[in-house]
Amino acid sequence: MPNKLSDHPLLLFNNVIIEKVAHFKYLGIWLDENLSFLYHFNKVYNKISSAVEIILKLKRLLNVSLFKSLLHAYIFSVVDYCLPVWGNLHISHLNKLQGKINGLLLKYYEFQLVKKNKTDLSKLTINDALKKTNILTVKEQYDYYVLDFVFRTVKFNSVVAELNNFFQFSTRSRRQLLTVSRHYSKLIKKSIALQGAKLWNALPQEIRDINLTIPMFRFKLIELLTNSRTCIYV
Repeated sequence: MPNKLSDHPLLLFNNVIIEKVAHFKYLGIWLDENLSFLYHFNKVYNKISSAVEIILKLKRLLNVSLFKSLLHAYIFSVVDYCLPVWGNLHISHLNKLQGKINGLLLKYYEFQLVKKNKTDLSKLTINDALKKTNILTVKEQYDYYVLDFVFRTVKFNSVVAELNNFFQFSTRSRRQLLTVSRHYSKLIKKSIALQGAKLWNALPQEIRDINLTIPMFRFKLIELLTNSRTCIYV
């Protein structure tokens, strides 16, 4: 199989050859040559796996408050960073990442039940563990961040004029539906512009309301995401 990097001509800047690489890190995000973000996902997954192993080793020493602090410090800080940029991956990848987090939650709370002599673990579900920890899943976090970005952009307009052009209400609708781009390249399909418009248009009308305050919109959105949660696989 030919090397994709060798198919391109040499690039020079001030007579210095610009190195061709398959991926590089920019502002904390690993960019690959196809902008698939799979290389970045693998980096995130490996970091989360290492953090999960360490926290599990410490679970006997952690009360619930400290456990939640470690989750946010060493797991969600990694997952949430630029999630709207790289998080539009196939759901199987997000489920794989969520599985690591689910496993940690279940093992920790099962240990807490045993510690309190409540040995009936069959009643503990991952939904229970998520509610106890008061967190969203990776996919729910992606949807939340994207929709929050869309809401703030259409309500106040962005200082970046180009962003405002991405989110325009359809003139044929009074229900505050956004126009969905007709450009269907792979890059556009994964962009926050196209995904944001689609997610926004799928919201119930009472949430798709730019007259809401930001706190009220966020409250209603989290309520929607958690109430529509079904089965989450470990």
